[in-house]
Amino acid sequence: MEGAPLSLRKPLELISEATLPGTLQLPPSGQPILLLAEAPVTGGYPRIGQLAAVDLSRAAQRRPGDAIYFRETSMDEAFERLSKREEALQRLIQRIEQRLESA
Repeated sequence: MEGAPLSLRKPLELISEATLPGTLQLPPSGQPILLLAEAPVTGGYPRIGQLAAVDLSRAAQRRPGDAIYFRETSMDEAFERLSKREEALQRLIQRIEQRLESA
């Protein structure tokens, strides 16, 4: 990601920790890194956030230069949004199956 560099209040050295798609890391350059599908198994940069699983597909579709905004959310809200998306996908699958059966 590019933009105004971020900085930590004091330097931080970490032991490598597990990372997942959606982990937001801050390397010494100050330019945050958002790990997506090819996230490494471990990483040593400070972790400054975690993107909700429901938002991973939207982040992956961003093009170079596109703006991306983050807002704090609760686990409950993220889980509710994920559940609603899963329900919508199930309704879509059912409609497709009905159309295929009637064809």
